[in-house]
Amino acid sequence: MTGTNNDEPRRRDRAMAVAALCLLAIGTAGGAIGAGVSAGLLDHPAPLVGAVLLVTVGAGVALAVRINRSAARKVGVPAKGLRPLARRIQRADIPADPQERAAMGRLITRQRQNTERMARYRWFYRAAAALFIMGAVFQFLNGSPLSALVALAAGALQLMQPHTLRRSLRRLDRASAALARRERATP
Repeated sequence: MTGTNNDEPRRRDRAMAVAALCLLAIGTAGGAIGAGVSAGLLDHPAPLVGAVLLVTVGAGVALAVRINRSAARKVGVPAKGLRPLARRIQRADIPADPQERAAMGRLITRQRQNTERMARYRWFYRAAAALFIMGAVFQFLNGSPLSALVALAAGALQLMQPHTLRRSLRRLDRASAALARRERATP
């Protein structure tokens, strides 16, 4: 198992983020000038809307990378090793390396806490499903069947969420039991 105390990826990510923001600013300025700022930004809002969307997506990606790195650091694996370890948990495939088993135990604990926290809000999923279904009825009565189908599908997904959470907890229980059996079998 490799150590996670490496500042090189963090510096590289920071440099890439700064470079992307600089390119975004230059592109936005060029688009605003090309659209003609003197004509008014309300007449040509595309560069501004594009810039806002790009900044939002960039911030979301940066946040996801930071959360992933933080979770990997807390578990004790490199950031690129977090997803493979999570997939092994889903299959209850217990590694032979004791350090990886310890990291898997910590990841199982974290995943269980997050899943149980989400499971506490079952009422929210039912309420969201009811709102989506009501929206589907109103969209259908309004003469927009495609929007009604999309809202109905979103409501169905919300109704399936508690089942998905129960399935995730069962998988974590299965992986935890397999890990405990492996620990007992290993001298």
